[in-house]
Amino acid sequence: MSFRVSPEFRGQPAITFSDVGQETLEHLESFEAYAAWIYRKNQPFLGNRVLEIGSGVGTIIPCLLSEPSIELMITDYREDYVKILRSKFDVHPNIEFYHFDSTNPSNTEIQKNPPDTLICLNVLEHIKQDRQALSHMFDLLKPGGICIILGPAFQQLYSGLDVNLEHYRRYNTTDLKEKMGSAGFDISTSFYFNPVGAMGWFISGRILKAGTIKPWHITFQRFLFPISRLIDKLPFPFGLSVVCVGIKPEALP
Repeated sequence: MSFRVSPEFRGQPAITFSDVGQETLEHLESFEAYAAWIYRKNQPFLGNRVLEIGSGVGTIIPCLLSEPSIELMITDYREDYVKILRSKFDVHPNIEFYHFDSTNPSNTEIQKNPPDTLICLNVLEHIKQDRQALSHMFDLLKPGGICIILGPAFQQLYSGLDVNLEHYRRYNTTDLKEKMGSAGFDISTSFYFNPVGAMGWFISGRILKAGTIKPWHITFQRFLFPISRLIDKLPFPFGLSVVCVGIKPEALP
């Protein structure tokens, strides 16, 4: 598989790997504390029937399953990821699996019993037609449902790491709120997440010119994790990620 160079970044050539995305997800899967941190940041917004767009290899799913009453719908546009997800989680009775591409019209099977919450974690930046994808996410939700989007923050951090992870862009609160609003969502809240991680991304990607996330990056982040969590409690106007929460109106115009 060859990887594109985003039009927003021409300073470093893309690297060719068999599957950089899956390799990175597998590295991150071992960092359970980080997945749990993301989960706790978004837990207050979760309902009972939760759909995840782009579940990948299921990094956040064990955290979601910690809620005994949750009904979980997990999806990915890659059939091989859906097979991996089934092999890991098919023993759980409250999980449904779907092969779903959010750039295509909404899935009628999902809409038969729609979710009250939709989460999309580090996925939207991989989608060229992100506005179209957000519109389809809006269509999937039941009225009054909540959509939680988490994506990489600040185009100034865009580097070879983003190129090889096939990121089209990075977001800030302003443009993510605008895009979700254009899809029909009423914006509930937005915030930045993990300022220490943003500094690490800048050093690795822009200064050291790293092309992929290596195991030693994860080890270093584990070492810094207590500091990262402490600093994240302060109102810094930046972070590695941005979170935006939107609500589908009960009555559509």
